Amino acid sequence: MFRENLLFILILSFLFSLALGFEKISNSDVDISNTTYFTGNDGVIKFNVNIWGSVRNPGRVVLSNGDNILSAISLAGGILEGANLKKIKIYRSSNLNRKYFEVNLHEILLGTNTDNFFLMEPNDVIVIEESLSSKFFKNISYYNALLNLFILTYNLGFQN
Repeated sequence: MFRENLLFILILSFLFSLALGFEKISNSDVDISNTTYFTGNDGVIKFNVNIWGSVRNPGRVVLSNGDNILSAISLAGGILEGANLKKIKIYRSSNLNRKYFEVNLHEILLGTNTDNFFLMEPNDVIVIEESLSSKFFKNISYYNALLNLFILTYNLGFQN
């Protein structure tokens, strides 16, 4: 009985720790510009795009007409190690019309899909999530400690 209860508690704590590992973006963390287009001192027409997630400098970047998703990621400092390149999300809102796109940047970088460079538009929001395996390996020491605790408790249960 003791072992079954202990196993239940350990599994429950493991699942709880996994749930805590997923970050949610709240509205207070978001800075979205309402300006559609503007011109810089050089006279070039520009617009804002927001980029969040696994990039070096998340936030607002300024792009010019004709810039694509690679330009936006480059201006945000590039992708961090462990980013999920196969499922980059882009949220686009124009007037009352909202659209959602997924871009496979991995295929673009490999050259297997050069048709989908995805041109950016004003106020697009790019979300690059961390891959599940990266989240797991980031917390591997925590999982290892839980496993060692389980093994120790299991062994102590056999001695009694």
